[in-house]
Amino acid sequence: MSKFSDKLKRLHQSRVRALEASEAEGPKGVFLAEDVAHDAAEAAQVDAAPDELRLLERNWRPEHQHGRYRVGEMAQSGFGQSFDGQLSLLKDFPPESLGFFDIETSGLGADSVAFCIGLGTWSSGEFRLKQWVMTRPELEAESLEGFAAELERLSGIVSFNGKTFDVPRVQGRATHHGLADPFRNLVHLDLLVVARSLLGRKDGLSLGDLERQFLMYFRHGDVPGSQAPLRWKECVEGKGYTAIEALVTHNAFDVLSLAGLLHHFGALDGPDVVRPSKVAKPVRDTELSRDLRKLSERPHRMLIKKGRKDAGAVRGVVPVPDVRNSFGERLADLRHTYGLKKAAGETEDAVACLHELVSLSPTNAFALLELAKHYEAIGDAELAAHFRGRLKF
Repeated sequence: MSKFSDKLKRLHQSRVRALEASEAEGPKGVFLAEDVAHDAAEAAQVDAAPDELRLLERNWRPEHQHGRYRVGEMAQSGFGQSFDGQLSLLKDFPPESLGFFDIETSGLGADSVAFCIGLGTWSSGEFRLKQWVMTRPELEAESLEGFAAELERLSGIVSFNGKTFDVPRVQGRATHHGLADPFRNLVHLDLLVVARSLLGRKDGLSLGDLERQFLMYFRHGDVPGSQAPLRWKECVEGKGYTAIEALVTHNAFDVLSLAGLLHHFGALDGPDVVRPSKVAKPVRDTELSRDLRKLSERPHRMLIKKGRKDAGAVRGVVPVPDVRNSFGERLADLRHTYGLKKAAGETEDAVACLHELVSLSPTNAFALLELAKHYEAIGDAELAAHFRGRLKF
């Protein structure tokens, strides 16, 4: 059995176990969008004793699908010529010179530690993630030194709310340990600032909001970052790495989403959008949903207008449904959109809908059968067999 098939088999078995547990407890569980495509990411961990720093590395290949975009598309930001405002900070930087950065901390106080530091970078179209993970506060200086060494080859750093939280926290902890400021030579782009400018917002917006509406990436069953203090407490009180492992995974997809959002914002038709309008009153949820939906569809429209159909945006962008729709409505929307895309001959978008269906509903017979037929038609026997095998469940 090939390495690829073995990974798919292990992934499938874990999903079946999770589904059985979910059914025993009540309603069926909903899984991450990586349910099918996680084999595209290779994860490796440097062996570490319980009291040593862990370095985890993961590569996402260009064909890996993260919401509406493939990783290879996300590497093509394309904002250098058209976008002013915040994004123009990085206009002269090639993708390989950028780092995407996020941390998980033991709390919000000045003495809290960053027990997980994630840094994503581009290399030959692949997105490569390194995470420095510690299980004891005494390892913090070593973690910060490793992170700082990786930053030395970069020119810019991208974060979400990094201006207010991540960067000051790391700088403060570096000072505490007598280390130099790791960001001293870097240009910093905070995507929360960009998103608020685009939407004319002075406050609010979470990374999850932007993932769902701009990237069509839905997390279900994910451990929220707000649980970090409790998980860290359990970690140092005896549970060790297993207590924070889910947060390490959460951090990994936070970092990958930063790359997706930078690509998406870079595809917008810049100057007229990036300049924020005055906010006279708080934006209601319904207005925010509508505005997010308009912005999520705009990149494709503007690229078509410019004659850049191959400039990295998904061809034939699927309108983004309101995230407050019921789960059943979401599945129905995806199935309907699949039919439209298939009829229009837009195979890639149609298949993306099927993968999203399966990621949300792992036993969806319609999606599994259609995926099996698709991969049989293009000669991918391994994937075809995988999806036909899942029809048994």
